[in-house]
Amino acid sequence: MVSVVIPSYGRFATLVRCVESIRSSDPVPPGGVEVVVVTSGYSDAEIDSLRPYCKTVVLGHPESTSTSRNAGAASSLGDFLLFIDDDNVVAPDAVWQLWHSLERQQDTCLVGPAMYYCGQPERRGCRGGRG
Repeated sequence: MVSVVIPSYGRFATLVRCVESIRSSDPVPPGGVEVVVVTSGYSDAEIDSLRPYCKTVVLGHPESTSTSRNAGAASSLGDFLLFIDDDNVVAPDAVWQLWHSLERQQDTCLVGPAMYYCGQPERRGCRGGRG
């Protein structure tokens, strides 16, 4: 299983778009995809609307995004973790491709997606590493 951990604060609409993109993953890695949202500051109604689609971890006052990522990792069930920000939207095969890269190259411990600006798919938003 792949656990996708998403810290989110005050951007409910972008969070929903992010969760929907992950839930649209195709193909799905063996064991499925678990979505873990770590948040504070959303209303009970907003949190309840997420529950059918993901596990929600509510923190009182997180110290940092790193604290939130750690809390999400601690509550996840997956053998693989994908940390993503709530303002990201993933391609349908992104989770599978990342999982497949780790499965195919057993000595690899970290992979990450190419990131592009939504309105300009030819423009990369993040670079680095080696291919």
